[in-house]
Amino acid sequence: MVLSSPTEQRLDVPLGARVMILGSLELSTAAQATGSPAASLISRELSLWEGPGALVLTGVLFAESVFDDVLERHLSLFE
Repeated sequence: MVLSSPTEQRLDVPLGARVMILGSLELSTAAQATGSPAASLISRELSLWEGPGALVLTGVLFAESVFDDVLERHLSLFE
């Protein structure tokens, strides 16, 4: 589910499932002190999950409008 404007949503999560909510990552193509380590930490945590789960991304995901380049830089997060 992708929403382009703020709205209230409900997400039913099965008992025992995990949920990670991340806000305003502002990923960029430029090397940043927090960007790449944060993406690596998130992808590592997600790789440890077993069973059902949900990842909720809120706020500003990309700091730049060159989405393909940003996705390529943080590919581990989106694989």
